[in-house]
Amino acid sequence: MGHHHRSGSLRQSNKRHKASNASKRSLDRQAGAGRSIKSTSKATSAASSGSKASRIHAAQQRREKGRQQLLLERRGVSSSVVVVGVVSLSGDSVEEAASLEELLRTHIASEASSSVAHHHSDKSLASICCRYNISTTCALTLLTNSTAFYNCNLKQYETDDAAIHAALDLVRVCDVVVFALDGNFDSNNEDDMMSERGERLLTALKAQGLPTPITALCCFESSEVPNNKKHRDRKKYAQRMAITEFGQGAKVIDVWNNPNDIMDDDDVTATTTTKRSNSILVRTLCHSCIRPCKWAHMRSHMVSDGSTNNGYSYNNDTKEFAIQGFLRGAPPLDVHSLVHVPHLGTFAIKCVMEVAQPSLFNNKKKTLHSNTEAKEESILLTSDPSKRRDSLYPFASPDALEGEQNLIGFGNSEDESFDGDDEAGPRPAGWSDYQASWLDALDAANDDDDNVDHGELGAILNVKSRPSSVRDEDDISMESMERAALLEQRKKEHKKELDFPDEVELKKDELARERFDRYRSLKSFRKSHWDPKENLPKSYADLYHFASFKATQNDVLNEVKRITETANNARLENVWKAGSFEKNEDVEMNSVDSDEREEMLDRCVASGSYVRVVLEDVPQSAFDSLSDNSLVSMVSLLPHENKISVLHMGVCQSSTCEPGKIPVKSKDLLTFRCGWRTWQGRPIFSQNNLNSDKHKFERFLPANAFVAASVFGPVTYTPCPVLAFREPSKDNARRQLVALGSIIGADADRVVIKRIVLTGYPVRVHKRHATVKYMFFNPEDVKWFKPAGLTSKHGLQGHIMESVGEHGTMKCLFNQPIKQHDTVCLPLYKRIYPKYASNEEEENSPGISKLVVM
Repeated sequence: MGHHHRSGSLRQSNKRHKASNASKRSLDRQAGAGRSIKSTSKATSAASSGSKASRIHAAQQRREKGRQQLLLERRGVSSSVVVVGVVSLSGDSVEEAASLEELLRTHIASEASSSVAHHHSDKSLASICCRYNISTTCALTLLTNSTAFYNCNLKQYETDDAAIHAALDLVRVCDVVVFALDGNFDSNNEDDMMSERGERLLTALKAQGLPTPITALCCFESSEVPNNKKHRDRKKYAQRMAITEFGQGAKVIDVWNNPNDIMDDDDVTATTTTKRSNSILVRTLCHSCIRPCKWAHMRSHMVSDGSTNNGYSYNNDTKEFAIQGFLRGAPPLDVHSLVHVPHLGTFAIKCVMEVAQPSLFNNKKKTLHSNTEAKEESILLTSDPSKRRDSLYPFASPDALEGEQNLIGFGNSEDESFDGDDEAGPRPAGWSDYQASWLDALDAANDDDDNVDHGELGAILNVKSRPSSVRDEDDISMESMERAALLEQRKKEHKKELDFPDEVELKKDELARERFDRYRSLKSFRKSHWDPKENLPKSYADLYHFASFKATQNDVLNEVKRITETANNARLENVWKAGSFEKNEDVEMNSVDSDEREEMLDRCVASGSYVRVVLEDVPQSAFDSLSDNSLVSMVSLLPHENKISVLHMGVCQSSTCEPGKIPVKSKDLLTFRCGWRTWQGRPIFSQNNLNSDKHKFERFLPANAFVAASVFGPVTYTPCPVLAFREPSKDNARRQLVALGSIIGADADRVVIKRIVLTGYPVRVHKRHATVKYMFFNPEDVKWFKPAGLTSKHGLQGHIMESVGEHGTMKCLFNQPIKQHDTVCLPLYKRIYPKYASNEEEENSPGISKLVVM
């Protein structure tokens, strides 16, 4: 009898081929010979009568709408004027760079059909506004690095550092930046064309983000023919530099002096080449595609035009500060939002006044704005304090009885340590606070000032708990020999951390249960639970906690995008101008949509408007920090951006940074330049683990690796660049750019765990048993850490069985046979918190702010 298969419930059922009936062949098969089935698909219905004309009309409408939106976007970027910043990369001193920048700006302005020059109070040139015949819709505002914001930064920094920070202030308000290279240097080495100062400046600018870059090779004092070999070699170097720094497609333009001054009239070829090169630069500035920095363009901002008293004024009686200029950025300005003025502070808007724009920007043939008649100053919009979305006070002040915000820190004692460590007594490793609270035999004397955690990485920066032998390295009064010894000790600690990461050595006369009383053991670093609200320091009570920062950021940015699109559409339909609505009979609109649009834009001023913004409650001391010979910028803050929280930044110490020979340690005093705002803080570095809710603490900032830096700071939405500077010291007189990166987010519940490892060595092994020495030096410590689990460098898992003798020797049991040359490890963990720049005594003093944002 032959074998055969019988059908049943266990019979294999294969899947059918996923072929649809949308093909013509399948339709013909279903219809049969000589028949056809009418398809009801959209493609077939679109082929009906008149569909081709409708498709052409719809495509034309989409194309026209996209073209209008693109034109409006470009007009909004330029906002009637294209701000051009001139930055010199040549010259070893600020004076040489300033001379080259001024020559290039004067050369660009010399070809203008009309121009207006604005001066500072010391008669120095602040800005030049130019209009050219080749572009009737575009005007240029020429600013230089040495005159725009340099004098204001000179009050805070040294000469070279002030030039770098002035360039950072200048580039973020520019549409185009022109990098000037001196083509008249005497050296035969083209690498000398860019000075060391220029390399430092370019590194900082690239880290912050650049608008449209243009490289100008300036040969003002040269008597050479433009096409000679020496100049061609310099031009090739400039092109290589531009491609390397700015990418493919970077523009390099020759700029020569007036040909009548440097060559004879008979040299027609050289004269023609010179005139053509000079006109190319102006044409490129007027007609190039403008791409400003995205992080700066996503907020409404303004730079003073420098017309009268640098474009800003201050009233001592009313404490009002007014800044005048063109509004820039994609979104309109909301009068109910807070604004931040760099080097001044964050303030609220009192009103926005409409003023007559300069006559240079009014052209009767083709104006930049529709109204060409001179206007009198009038109040355009007034802010209502009851409708303001944010408070000027950056810290949280919850009412505990009302259950507002959070109750973190209100139950803590006043004697709580500043670094966030709880004042409870010691507990066995692995015990939680709830378990330890049931222990009656807690010795409160263990928490005296002499009980210093020698494994704490920030102990050298903790004024309260550090011993007298370890002092702050940024103390100005420290003697040179003592400072040199501390710096040498830091280098040794850094080398030891690289060779033996996280390992801590216990001295013979130390008690491990007292030194590591705040540490606990974890069964799994990735899977074990750690409550983010447990034992928070007192400083966390003043911070804002977000349930989901990513969701909040998406809501805010989507709202800004919606307002921007609504404002652009209203401007395209000519129904909204600078905060006022006008009826347009040519446009039909639903009454509901019109009311919703008017309600959304009734508090906003359109981008590109020439207005004067008046800020209220500006103290005299803040205004005195500004310079009379400097311009001022202003930016509108988005909702929640004035609140203080724990800010996390993804930073990297790249090869272009300049930390020197001194490694950057956690809780070192650093200056953070985050977008439009600058403040000081003591960050903690950690790994950014994507598969865990806990992140391992890094004692030092690693080189050429990305880590997360957590610091107290104002909430900032992404994208936003971050630059970290180390303050100058006696060993290095200039500020060092030690790290660069971008914002990750703001989250006070992000758990950063410090890991330490106690090591011991098996002196006798028998299969899975081992006798371990040199981890502890008394039997009480062995009993204290008995609940903690052990590991080995060969991957074994084990635990402590019992203590042997009186010198800390112990018997251990592992899950597999252990070898004699293995090393037994006891990992312990503790949560770490960032610090404010000021110490605890300054924070508790009245009138001193814990965080000053400039």
